[in-house]
Amino acid sequence: MGSENLIQQRTPLGILSALSAPALQKLTVHQTKSYIRFPPEIPPYRNLRELQWEDVLPDLALGPVLRSCPNLTRFANYIVDRRQDLQIRIREGPPCILHTLIKETPGMNERKDRKWPPFDELLLDSATCEELNQLVTIIPTIRRIYLLKDPTKRYGLRDKKREEELLASL
Repeated sequence: MGSENLIQQRTPLGILSALSAPALQKLTVHQTKSYIRFPPEIPPYRNLRELQWEDVLPDLALGPVLRSCPNLTRFANYIVDRRQDLQIRIREGPPCILHTLIKETPGMNERKDRKWPPFDELLLDSATCEELNQLVTIIPTIRRIYLLKDPTKRYGLRDKKREEELLASL
């Protein structure tokens, strides 16, 4: 059985130290309001299978961490064990993971390189249907996406009728 680690204070040293644990399979990272500078490439951590990365603001560390974990199959942008206590935040933009993937993936319609993990499952607090389509386009291995909030109830949604039609077509 693998191990898991919880990081309360998000620092490069804390994350890299946790990832260096050889049996680590699950990492939970709480949000802090700091922007972390990570080296663009960090050593691969092949044992990590699940990452829970509390998503409040776009985070400079998320891209390097995702790229360094080639066997991640599950990602959550909230702390799963605390979802009943989670206050779904009012969000106008995409989840942090989508922001990171779009920013770092040239040619959205073509996935030429294999730098992103082969996710099987995403757990997100909220996302629109268009954002979900973008995620699946960038990472076609995604088979399941769980949302805590109905996409048609997104704050600042411009076309609720279109979102309802997209949701019905999924």
